[in-house]
Amino acid sequence: MEYSLTNARDGAVSSINGVVLSSKAITYGPKKYEGIEYTFTGKSDGEKIAGFARMYIIEGQFYKLQSVTSGATPSDSESSKKFLRSLKRQTVKGKKPEDDSDSAPEEG
Repeated sequence: MEYSLTNARDGAVSSINGVVLSSKAITYGPKKYEGIEYTFTGKSDGEKIAGFARMYIIEGQFYKLQSVTSGATPSDSESSKKFLRSLKRQTVKGKKPEDDSDSAPEEG
C-alpha cells in the first residue's frame, strides 16, 4: 500500500512541476490504516505554490486532504494543521465504519 500512496504523491507533485520537500509514513485510526504525509512546492498558473497533504487508503477508499498556499514555503499555520486532522468517516448505508473519528494520524 505504501508503494501506491508514494506513486499517488509523486504523480500529484509532478502534475504541478513540483518537488517533495518532506515525506513520512503515518497511520489512521485504531486499525492503523497506512497513510503518507508530505510537504511540497510547485507552480499553478505560473505562480509558486506550496502545501501540506495527507493521503490514506481506508477499506479500499482513497482519501486526500491538502492545504495549499501561494508562495514558496508551505504554511505551518494552526488552521492548516487542524484541517489536515479533520478527516472523519461517516456511516455508509448498510455498513458501519469502525469508530475512528477522533483518531489523529500517527507516524509509522
